[in-house]
Amino acid sequence: MVVETYLIRLREDASDADKRNIIKAINGFGGRIESILNNDTVLIASLDNGFVDLLRGHPLVTLVGGVSFRGRKIRKTTLREKQNTLQGS
Repeated sequence: MVVETYLIRLREDASDADKRNIIKAINGFGGRIESILNNDTVLIASLDNGFVDLLRGHPLVTLVGGVSFRGRKIRKTTLREKQNTLQGS
């Protein structure tokens, strides 16, 4: 099985206890919550792809979708300062 990152959307009417139970279940699968967004109804989690179908079947989960982060190279920018000297007359 492969660990992948997923966006998990919960129903708006999920109680705080329900949200905590889903987070505990993800952690129980060996997953890791990366981020909790939008009033705790959107989770970004890294977990084994073998458990995704269990989440999709949960009545409080409305969406489970894979997330991929594109690697971008960041160019290195160097600032060279010129030394300005004032010449007096």
